[in-house]
Amino acid sequence: MSEYQLDTREYDSAEADTMSAPTGEIEEYTQITVKDTGWSEEEKERMKRFGYDGLDVVRAWYS
Repeated sequence: MSEYQLDTREYDSAEADTMSAPTGEIEEYTQITVKDTGWSEEEKERMKRFGYDGLDVVRAWYS
C-alpha cells in the first residue's frame, strides 16, 4: 500500500475571503490540463504512483 502525505492548511474565514489566485494570461473559461503544468514526465509519473490523479497534479502546480 502506498503512503503519501498531503500538506494542508486551515484558514480562518476572514483569511479565506481575501485569498486570490493569480491567473496571468489565462482566459476566463479556459480549461487547464496536466499538459499546462511544468512538471516533467518523471515527476508526473512519480505523483501518479503516489495516488495523484490529473486534478491533483494541476492543483499541486498552481498551489
